[in-house]
Amino acid sequence: MEEFVDYYEMLELEKNASVGEIEEAIKRTRKRFRRLEGSPDAMQRANAERMMQLLNEADSLFHDSAKRLEYDAAYDSEKELEKDARAATAEKDWTSEAKDYFKNGQSANACFAAREATRNCSTDAEAWLVWALAAYTMDKYDESIFAASELLKLGSHQATAHRLLGDSYIMIDKYADAEAEFLKAQQIDKNDYTIMARLVDARYLQGKFDQALTMARNLHEAHPDYEPVLSSLCRCLETDVENKMSSKDNAGYFTNMKQIQHAELVVSEMRALGNIDKADEEWIEKMEGLIDWAR
Repeated sequence: MEEFVDYYEMLELEKNASVGEIEEAIKRTRKRFRRLEGSPDAMQRANAERMMQLLNEADSLFHDSAKRLEYDAAYDSEKELEKDARAATAEKDWTSEAKDYFKNGQSANACFAAREATRNCSTDAEAWLVWALAAYTMDKYDESIFAASELLKLGSHQATAHRLLGDSYIMIDKYADAEAEFLKAQQIDKNDYTIMARLVDARYLQGKFDQALTMARNLHEAHPDYEPVLSSLCRCLETDVENKMSSKDNAGYFTNMKQIQHAELVVSEMRALGNIDKADEEWIEKMEGLIDWAR
């Protein structure tokens, strides 16, 4: 039997939510999980992909009044079953529940179940891991940092815990702390190039543009098909050109041949990358226009 999905909980809404409230919640939740589709963490990435699928299903369901009535009836029945199950079961496997909730995109329930599991057993590494991951997907970065830090104390999932800390620190603008955590993760798992990709981002965000660019070039050479590395490399290259341009009133322009030649080299390098996104393509076209005008 297919497992029931609580779309209301997933969207953090009450059952009587209006269509407008539902549309806004779907939009907000899509935005949150879209950035996680490219996460270097396989569990986060799989959860984001699952969530995007569930959001599409919810969008279709709640825009069809007949389907919503049918779903609401099933929802009421499911809640009664859950109530009966809770009454009949004195003890629960909170960790398994937390994993199941997280798998089905119910991050709030996953956090609750994981907290219960850690209350029952403070050395339950799997519960701390799910708590940290679920909190991160809900943008509760302080909570994610707390859970990941507790996970580290247990000596389990060390690389993942450091990476989660790094990801969380980036989201609250603590870029130096993020860099330190990604370095620790990289020392544990030297073969995981996705950690290095996050390290590029942390250094870039600190203004360490030359270091970030060198790392991004090396990573892209070794892993040309990894989209986050390509994206980071393009961003580093664009910043490299813009930092070398002259500026006035927040507008960049060329004043000498050295600037122009450098920009031409970078544009050629980006053209050779292939598969760049629309924003990077637009940047190239803009830069080519500035170069033509300057010449």
